[in-house]
Amino acid sequence: MSGRPDNAAILAPAPLVLPELPLGKSGWPWTEGCAPLPDRMEDGCEWPCISVVTPSYNQARYIEETIRSVLLQGYPNLEYFVVDGGSTDGSVEVIRRYERWITWWVSERDRGQSHAINKGFARATGEVFAWLNSDDYYLPGALEAVARAWVEGDGPAVYVGRGMAVDDAGAVLSRQGRRHLDFEHLFQWGEHCLSQPSCFLPGAAFASLGGVDETLHLTMDMDLWLKLLKVAPFRHLDAFLSAAHRHPGAKTQRAAREMYVELCLVQVRHGGMKAADGYLGELFEKFEALAQKVHWFVDNPLYRCVRPILSRVLWGRTGAADGGAGSAPGTGCSEER
Repeated sequence: MSGRPDNAAILAPAPLVLPELPLGKSGWPWTEGCAPLPDRMEDGCEWPCISVVTPSYNQARYIEETIRSVLLQGYPNLEYFVVDGGSTDGSVEVIRRYERWITWWVSERDRGQSHAINKGFARATGEVFAWLNSDDYYLPGALEAVARAWVEGDGPAVYVGRGMAVDDAGAVLSRQGRRHLDFEHLFQWGEHCLSQPSCFLPGAAFASLGGVDETLHLTMDMDLWLKLLKVAPFRHLDAFLSAAHRHPGAKTQRAAREMYVELCLVQVRHGGMKAADGYLGELFEKFEALAQKVHWFVDNPLYRCVRPILSRVLWGRTGAADGGAGSAPGTGCSEER
């Protein structure tokens, strides 16, 4: 299976004269792009302005695909912001190659992904907001599908499309099914979680809530959805809008335990001590199972003798590694940075 979508967008040779392609790249969003939409909709009205923010930190491997998937939507009323946390891996050079097509971008130390998202949206003027992490990408026709649903709908709403997970070759690993969009299901998260890059929300509602919570680094999207449920309707958009790369460096995979803790905090914040107890119990069981597997080693007298030496060596190495990453605390990706 490939990452090509089921959407009915008309693809053509990439219409924008974008920078030269990396060697060996083809298809969407490299040699193919969406046919440009007319400046106005069929009834003569302007397309709703869509503001997209890409938060990023050291994602040079993926960010060019992300940027091109936004620019090659062929959407005529787009604001695009790229907020980089001071990358040192070549990301800035990639962004700079596309700067003439980007509304605004910056590369500077920040306080993490949530801060980067808020920085981008602070400059946005669109009716519709969305953020697209730098290891995810839009599928062809995503913005047109959202805009038509927005215009045809009965007032502003959060539009929730479907998403897919892909590997580095673009092969589809999984496709997300239709989700329940009520508080009870979103509150449980887990199997009910939404595909964040396929969610589009009213800019005014986002601003009224003060943006995403910058104290959260892993579950800021869940917290935002639960807040938005109180001020805006949620509606299904039955189309695949985005793809997310699954890779070991993705924050939600390398920080799974920390995510459990944040998830519990968000649930408690929104009145769900019972649900939080369930997640804490599951986390405890995982730690207990791990402890049973390693207790024979930890209890070994030889290990106790060398442990102080190991602690000094490993702590020193870990501290140095953390110091390097600390140039942009809390950032990383799928991203989910």
